[in-house]
Amino acid sequence: MGISKLASSHVAPEDLNAGLLDQRAALVFVQENIAPFGGDPSKVTIWGQSAGAGSVHAQVLYPAAQPLFRAGIMDSDTGPFKSAPEASVYDEPGKPYARLLSAVDCPAGPASFACLQRVSLPILENASNAMVLDTLNDQLWEPALGPKGSFATERPSTKIDRGDFFHIPLISGTNLNEGSIFSENLENENLIGAAQDQALRQFVFDTLIDDSPVTDDVLDKIVALYPANDSSLGAPFNTGDSLFDRGSEWYGENMFLSARRRFFGAAAPLQPLFAYFFTEFIPGNDPFLGVFHSSELSLLFSAVPDAIEEDFANTYLDFYLNFVNNLNPGPAWPQFTSETKQVLQLMRDNITAIPDEFNANRTDFLSTAKVLAEFQK
Repeated sequence: MGISKLASSHVAPEDLNAGLLDQRAALVFVQENIAPFGGDPSKVTIWGQSAGAGSVHAQVLYPAAQPLFRAGIMDSDTGPFKSAPEASVYDEPGKPYARLLSAVDCPAGPASFACLQRVSLPILENASNAMVLDTLNDQLWEPALGPKGSFATERPSTKIDRGDFFHIPLISGTNLNEGSIFSENLENENLIGAAQDQALRQFVFDTLIDDSPVTDDVLDKIVALYPANDSSLGAPFNTGDSLFDRGSEWYGENMFLSARRRFFGAAAPLQPLFAYFFTEFIPGNDPFLGVFHSSELSLLFSAVPDAIEEDFANTYLDFYLNFVNNLNPGPAWPQFTSETKQVLQLMRDNITAIPDEFNANRTDFLSTAKVLAEFQK
């Protein structure tokens, strides 16, 4: 539940971002114990999807003192965090920590954390879960920046710009319609004109822990970049639901595509990188959602949902297995470099390298210093 990422200035620095610290502890355990089971601690690759990909990215961006893995795979990386406010932001009125204290009758201030520790687990769970369910896409808590001694002490974009991260081989990519399943609350609103634009603005606000830094000119630019009734936006089958299409496209590009591009742009001169763009619509999936976030997983980790995907799934899986074994997915997948900027399109019967330039005008804006600062990325 969300409480595992409890954030506040009243949480000890070494306890902030507990989930990420748990991951690091698990990787230390692997290093110390894998050899007796026949494993090689020098050949560990970590993989994650969505928040898991963001976790891989976080371990790369904020590495432990000693190397814990040699490579990473990030399916639908969030860059590594969708937003990363200071821990103190959570204490402000209306923010998650303040709301949680109020829900369980704990006082604000330095004694608050000790009070939470005395609250019974069922009461704490019920309060936290109610808050999670009342939040867009259940994303109540995000990783927080803390003082010295914290897992993360400075904003991800700052470290990325400086090239200050673990330089190892990486695979990362996005799906064609990453944002569709995160934008379903926008369906069938039947809004037009200014009302639709305002709903899109509110959707942007609702994705953030702290929307106070976001300026009108940034919102106006987003509205202009994702215009109403543009059939090229959203799912690939032209849903006809303009607000959904706009929100879906913005969410996917803001949270995923721009994040991957931003990181690869900085990392390409420093380490081997392999980028992908998954565009395969799997038979049986909902056309309204298109090639949605996580749809590639059915080809990697289970029996394929349709026999027509069997050969493609095997090829896709071989890419990953080759990378784990050889730190290279194979000759069919070109390395992403600053000069070539090639991305492997993953589509049945059409696996081909394409230029990493689609929708660049929008992702370029979303990666400007102004937007990153206002969205606290």
